[in-house]
Amino acid sequence: MFFLGPGDAGMYGVLVFLSGIGFGAGLALPSDILADVIDYDQLLTGQRREGRYIGLWSIAIISFYAISEEKHIQIRREIAHRVHSP
Repeated sequence: MFFLGPGDAGMYGVLVFLSGIGFGAGLALPSDILADVIDYDQLLTGQRREGRYIGLWSIAIISFYAISEEKHIQIRREIAHRVHSP
């Protein structure tokens, strides 16, 4: 919020509120969409396969976290190398 200065508490509150709405939607919507996919799959196949979908979803999330953490470590090492080398 580099453009906010003293006395802009109201504007800061609005920005935090709007950011929270977006963050909350990002947490809530994927689970809702997954539930709809599971229901649609049952409609097409007649089988309930929640375990497969939720298991695959969990593996994907963990994989993405691991990849992003590895990239974060690589970036920090590169920055540290550039700072400490002549």
